[in-house]
Amino acid sequence: MGYGRLTEKKVRYIVRHKRRGKSNREIAFEMRVSVSTVKRVWSYWLTHGGYLPIRKRGRKVKELSEKEKEIISEAKMKSLMSVTHRSKNRAL
Repeated sequence: MGYGRLTEKKVRYIVRHKRRGKSNREIAFEMRVSVSTVKRVWSYWLTHGGYLPIRKRGRKVKELSEKEKEIISEAKMKSLMSVTHRSKNRAL
């Protein structure tokens, strides 16, 4: 069974239905998450008294310095010039 991504909406649903006494397995099936995910969300709720925070996925964006931007710009210009130069030579 493929599991979906955990969202804030799913976290709230899990907590709401656990408080009503629903089983981990039922909630996991309905929300298309693993039973261990339901346990983790509920455990966090019990220990911290709040919803499990959802972290952003993927690599963090790194801001480039002005020097780095300049280097990239120069490299792009050189690349464009060489492509333009090659296409002119082929046309002749």
